[in-house]
Amino acid sequence: MKLREIGRTAWDAIMKNKVRSLLTMLGIIIGVAAVILVVSISAGTEATISDQITSLGANLIFVTANFGRGGPEGARGSSGGLVFTDADAIAQQVPGVSSVSVEQDTSATVQTGNVTLTGVSVLGTTLDFPNVRDMKVASGAYFDQNQSDHKEKVAVLGSSLAQSLFGTVDPIGQYVTAGTTRLTVIGVMAPRGSVGGTDYDARLYIPITVIFQKFVPAQFARFLGNRVRLIYVKVTNQQSISQVVTQLELLLDRRHNVTATTRDYTITTQQDIISTQESTTAAFRSLLAWV
Repeated sequence: MKLREIGRTAWDAIMKNKVRSLLTMLGIIIGVAAVILVVSISAGTEATISDQITSLGANLIFVTANFGRGGPEGARGSSGGLVFTDADAIAQQVPGVSSVSVEQDTSATVQTGNVTLTGVSVLGTTLDFPNVRDMKVASGAYFDQNQSDHKEKVAVLGSSLAQSLFGTVDPIGQYVTAGTTRLTVIGVMAPRGSVGGTDYDARLYIPITVIFQKFVPAQFARFLGNRVRLIYVKVTNQQSISQVVTQLELLLDRRHNVTATTRDYTITTQQDIISTQESTTAAFRSLLAWV
């Protein structure tokens, strides 16, 4: 049978069964379009997540406490996760590190004048935080080492938090009360937006030493002391990240008296997180393609 006759026969069959042919084509069109759409959404989501991870800061290494091996109960022993002084040791003893930041967060009711906001995120951190997390101070200043060492009750407001508390009034030099602690506002951060579900503009930033003193419940303070959940390490250049990770492991193993199999901390790089996310979405896209 010639190709022309095959085409004519097929066309006649389609014309005799118009509804069936339409439904068949519609099913194929919808199926293919759905796969293309889902794969495109998956690729877009992957790019968005990568951008969010990168926006946390450049060339970052995350050192996280393993509370499963130390935890609140294990904190009584010599090995129970990260402590605040680990950050100082990293900054001073590990080559290739440009800055180190420690973060400890809580939430509190924040008041000023007639304005009361509940559930405000209060982030205790160190003076290198703006550099490590690529954040800028729009007005005033960030707290310095002297203010942190002396546990001065100072605060830097996120841009939207400053707007909610003071409106058009300049907040520098004003006072806010977080929980029961009265704080002097010394700065306002530039707008940053939300990253990974965290609204950086709605946060209250204070020295981490004040967090330890005023916001850790007394019944836990004697067990937890100055233990922290996470230390951010910013590396001078991306090419030296693997060497810095090795040096971090050697330093923390020695300080915590642990081995590679008993470590009370985990070290992760931004690329580790991105690679894990990319492999997950790639497997999902492959499944859709086979479907």
